[in-house]
Amino acid sequence: MAKCIVACLFFAISASAFAKATRIRLVWQDDPTSTMTVVWHQESGKPKQVLYSTKGPISLSNAKRASKTSQISTVDYMEMQNASAHLKKLKADTLYHFAINDSEGLGKSFSFKTASDTRKPFTFIAGGDSKTEERLRERYRKGNRMVAKLHPLFVLYAGDFTSGDGLNAEGWQHWLKDWSELSTTTDGRMIPIVPVRGNHEADEDILYRLFGLRSPKNYFALSFGGDLLRLYALNSEINIVRPSDKKNRSGKEMSPIETRQREWFIKDLESTKATFTAASYHKPIRPHTKSKGENDYLYRSWADVFHIHQLDLSIDGDSHMHKITWPVIPSTKEGSHQGFIRNDKEGTVFTGEGSWGAPERANNDDKPWTRQSGSIHQFKWIHVHPDQIKLHTVLLSNEAKAKSNSDADPFHIPEGIELFDPTGNEPFISVPARSK
Repeated sequence: MAKCIVACLFFAISASAFAKATRIRLVWQDDPTSTMTVVWHQESGKPKQVLYSTKGPISLSNAKRASKTSQISTVDYMEMQNASAHLKKLKADTLYHFAINDSEGLGKSFSFKTASDTRKPFTFIAGGDSKTEERLRERYRKGNRMVAKLHPLFVLYAGDFTSGDGLNAEGWQHWLKDWSELSTTTDGRMIPIVPVRGNHEADEDILYRLFGLRSPKNYFALSFGGDLLRLYALNSEINIVRPSDKKNRSGKEMSPIETRQREWFIKDLESTKATFTAASYHKPIRPHTKSKGENDYLYRSWADVFHIHQLDLSIDGDSHMHKITWPVIPSTKEGSHQGFIRNDKEGTVFTGEGSWGAPERANNDDKPWTRQSGSIHQFKWIHVHPDQIKLHTVLLSNEAKAKSNSDADPFHIPEGIELFDPTGNEPFISVPARSK
């Protein structure tokens, strides 16, 4: 009887003690077929391990049989204890369940899915620019809830997560809480984020510390669907190390650090065999609103690289509006405009420009090669197939009426989803595959 009482008491204590891990986010910065970075805020106690398994949700009864990593890094930043664990040697195209275990108990079980290592079509979401003042938070929350409804493989966030210089702790606490809770699907699947630095991340350590990145320089490349897509996260703010650092962009010559990023980019493009290549960075080379200046330093750094290596898709942010261009190449010949001219065979399609809840700006600076633009809250829902990329522009204002698709059919357009279609005959823009 005594043993029974002790056992029952132990079970009661174990069942009522939960890990104090909150603001959980998943990050891809390495091979998405075999790795995942798990980051969270340790509210109290000490982190011990991340448990993960392919055999169903993690619980007290099966925790001993789960794989585990106890190599956890912690950093106190933004008034949070940010803990991170890097899971390795995962199986491709596989659903994993995971839970965080700490000195106060075992946390709730969530799941994630690794990327395929074969040429399997997939979807992802690309956007950026949210604001964290209390009066504006509900705007970006709409986008987070829409993520959970669309079941993408990952989200590419092209910078400007919070307001100001990005050093307001309360703003990040709200953003990470809302991301963790609202972008998770109803069945507990968390969507990995690929973070790109924006000008509102004015200190280069921000994403490095909050997302467990390997380097504060914040540029890297990932392959998805085997050799279907090679995706580059570039840093348009790489010359700014601290908010007070204003050396930049007006000079005629690239800085040494700009040159290193460019050389790395070229070297990787030269070696890739991917059907499609895409790059994401924050500042548009040619913004589509007059309130934003031209970014000639980015034209100097990347425009010729995009052309020479036939980059298929460029994804930017910053201007708080929507744009998709026709394929363009750099040119100063007759018929060109602001250094670009349309070329459907060799050109890059540019899309963006943020507005994941940040106050929209007027689209009053269209170019001769602009295909679509609008002053709307939106993100891009991107379907990658072997023969084409389909760009859908999802209006966030209609989020409450939108139904969900499923992980089994992430390409399905759910009832109630409103797509930007100004002409009535272009619900998506196609970027066809081409021989390179």
